[in-house]
Amino acid sequence: MKDFELFNKITKHNDTPRLYIKFHDDFTIYAIVLMITPKKHIFSDNSQTYGAYYGYHGGAVNDGGFFRLSNNRRKQEIFDYAGLETIKEMEANILENLMQKIWEIVDDQNGEGDLILTEAGNNLIKRNGGVYDGVFTLNDFDGNLLAGIQWGLMLQFDY
Repeated sequence: MKDFELFNKITKHNDTPRLYIKFHDDFTIYAIVLMITPKKHIFSDNSQTYGAYYGYHGGAVNDGGFFRLSNNRRKQEIFDYAGLETIKEMEANILENLMQKIWEIVDDQNGEGDLILTEAGNNLIKRNGGVYDGVFTLNDFDGNLLAGIQWGLMLQFDY
């Protein structure tokens, strides 16, 4: 899938995804976070933001998972892959779709190496301003939404 299609077809509603990628000095990837607030929720008091993440968890281990943020309940929820069975099917589908999109941007070389950009990921970054200070963001990614989230990523939003 071309990088243009990747972000225009993330869901059937053409919602706007927000993306964050933090790089190591050697341009391998430290972490990637992709999140979306469906358009029907953006101006609602009960907005829901869904996200998927993958990256360094310490001890030379990369791992990922999912999150759901609720504005109304001021609640942050983290899910592993098995945890998707505990939520509504529509929400699980959104989260799984986000993780699929992450794997179109990055590759872990079948678990054998560092996390690197795919060709689509490289093209996406080149066409959207490039990396600045070891970080790439797209569509006004706001790390403040994730303040205090309890996940395994060893990540602070310092841009």
